[in-house]
Amino acid sequence: MRTVVSALMLAALVSGCSIPGKAVEAHFWDPCTELSDQALREAGAKPETKDDAVKLKGWHVCGWQTTYDTYRLNVASSEDSLATLRKRAAYADFRVVEVGGRSGQTYLVAGDRNGGCTVGFDSARGSVHVEMTRRKAGDAACQVALVVARKLLPNLPS
Repeated sequence: MRTVVSALMLAALVSGCSIPGKAVEAHFWDPCTELSDQALREAGAKPETKDDAVKLKGWHVCGWQTTYDTYRLNVASSEDSLATLRKRAAYADFRVVEVGGRSGQTYLVAGDRNGGCTVGFDSARGSVHVEMTRRKAGDAACQVALVVARKLLPNLPS
């Protein structure tokens, strides 16, 4: 969760919607409530380890321990598109990938090149992100993230 948390804190420039005098909650896909236990198990996550403690404006973030060695799965959604995230210094090394017939991009958190890898997809209401992290993961994290993203793809918004 360390990688996604640090990335999201760096990207906290995301602005939220508001009406004078009233807060309006973002209405976009929430992986904490919309990914089923079955989908998570099929992707190698342990649903009973759910961590939904990260609360950032413009993001929904949830994390789980996995059956992939010491990797942790973080799934997030953002109000922003991948093109918007590409412009932020918090993210680096974007590479176009195709996962299950859907175009996406792998990327790393800038300054944390050994911690994990994220596969991001644009969606109708922003973007969704599948991240696999572990200490000193290096390039292997992207391969694991792509495997998990492929398994979760039918459950992600388009």
